[in-house]
Amino acid sequence: MGFGRNVARYRKLRKMRQADLAQETGLSKGYISRIERGEAVPGAKTAAIIAEKLKIGMDDLKKE
Repeated sequence: MGFGRNVARYRKLRKMRQADLAQETGLSKGYISRIERGEAVPGAKTAAIIAEKLKIGMDDLKKE
């Protein structure tokens, strides 16, 4: 599946919009969008923040 697709999947499961996740993480909506499309790969610290706000573990985001 890939990191970005997992972000999108878990975000939707939590009934969050990209704007909601952006606000929760302090990232821009555009950056969240780029991550979900696979155009950007966040560093470990940013990925951990995303996982925390989605209430999942890092392993869940790394699943293929």
